[in-house]
Amino acid sequence: MSVFYFKKFAVVQDECAMKVGTDSTILGAWANAEKADRILDIGSGTGVLALMMAQKNTDAEITAIEIDEAAYLQAKGNFKNSPWAERLQLLHCPVQKFKSPTFFDVIISNPPFYQSGKHIAAPDEKRRIARSTETLSFDDLAAAVSALLSPEGIFYLILPIENESAFVEAAQVEKLHFIKRTLVYPRTGKAANRVLMGFSKNELPLEQSGITIRNDSSEAHNYTIEFKELLRDFMIIF
Repeated sequence: MSVFYFKKFAVVQDECAMKVGTDSTILGAWANAEKADRILDIGSGTGVLALMMAQKNTDAEITAIEIDEAAYLQAKGNFKNSPWAERLQLLHCPVQKFKSPTFFDVIISNPPFYQSGKHIAAPDEKRRIARSTETLSFDDLAAAVSALLSPEGIFYLILPIENESAFVEAAQVEKLHFIKRTLVYPRTGKAANRVLMGFSKNELPLEQSGITIRNDSSEAHNYTIEFKELLRDFMIIF
C-alpha cells in the first residue's frame, strides 16, 4: 500500500492516478484559507488539498469533488481516517454538474493542464485523463469557479508556467480578476516552472512574489529555508 504521511494526517494513494506531489503540497500550504467558512476542492484526487485546508482552518466546512471512482473511494477513506472527518464532504461528480445552494469563500484546485488532443506521456489511461483538460477545460473550470465563489472569495490554483496566460484569459471571460501570483522556481538559478495563482471577483492590485524549492546543489533534498518554512506545519521532514 502506498501511503504519504504528513504530520497530522496520512494519504493512502495506491488507487489514485495522481499521487501526492510538490504541486499539491505547495498549493495547499500557500493558499490562505484561515478566514473561510466554506471551502471547495475541485478535482480532489487523493483528498490531500481538502485535508490540508481542514488542518489550516479548524472551523471551515469543506466540500471536495472527484470524478474518478477509484480516487473518490480512496479519498473517502482518507477523509474518514483523518482528525477532521466530520467537516469533510466528498462528492463523486464532475464540477460541471455540481450545484450548491450557497457560495464558497475559498475554492482550490490542482487542475489538469495538458490540452485535450495532445500526446501525454502517461503510463495508464487514468493518469492520462487526470492530467488532461478533456474532462475539465480551463473554460469550464473558470465558469464553475465564477458560479460557486462568494463575492469576497478567492480561487487558488497551480499551473505550469506555460499555461498561465491561457487560464488568465479563461478567467477574464468569467470576470475573475488575477490578484495573486507567486512564481515557483525548482532550484536556485533555474527559471520558474510553476505559478501559484489567486483570483477574485473583485478587481484588486496584483500581488507578485516568488519561492524557490531547492538550493543550487546536486543534493535532491537540499531545500531552501523559505520552502521549509512554507511546508513546516505539514511535512514530516521539516
